[in-house]
Amino acid sequence: MKVSPIKAIVFDLGDVLIEHSFTRAFLKWSELTQIPQDLFQEGFKYEDPLMERFERGQISAEDFFQHLTQKLNINWAFSEFKQGWLHAIDEVNPESYTLLEKLKARFELHVLSNTNELHAKDILVRFPKLFAYFNRIFFSNELYARKPEKEIYRKMIEQLDMPPEQILFIDDNERNLIGASEFGIQTVQMQSYSQLYISLKNFAII
Repeated sequence: MKVSPIKAIVFDLGDVLIEHSFTRAFLKWSELTQIPQDLFQEGFKYEDPLMERFERGQISAEDFFQHLTQKLNINWAFSEFKQGWLHAIDEVNPESYTLLEKLKARFELHVLSNTNELHAKDILVRFPKLFAYFNRIFFSNELYARKPEKEIYRKMIEQLDMPPEQILFIDDNERNLIGASEFGIQTVQMQSYSQLYISLKNFAII
């Protein structure tokens, strides 16, 4: 029987364990403000340098709100921004619980996620059952670095205190996996749960 060299499995959150879409935020913002959804859709860019700073914990939610307000050239309240922003997070994929239950007895389970102060606080409160499975939670806004930047993987490996070859990282974004693999971390790209199970079997994990 093949023995897996993996000791720890690290999961991304968005579109791996938790359903997430900024389109949900755009719809909610439009509903709350009566401003056409297209304005938010066209004006908000995830690649925005201020969004990256928000996810690194380098600016506050209020700072990001002010930046987005100026960029969109609209008049709205922070409460409206926050309500829509949190609405981007949907629900935990039910298959996540089945998989985590299979893994928890044999492996350390951890999270590594690009997120921000609002989403981080919200999901910890909303999904206590999910986060109960994890030994460590690495959020970009708390590590002051975001995937695929080298610093975030370096900090994670240092805190896990194990050889990177014993760590398996699951993410839906290929760029994030390339960044991790440069440190010797094993990687699997999440495309579907059926595909993920096949990949985990190849690692002799399940």
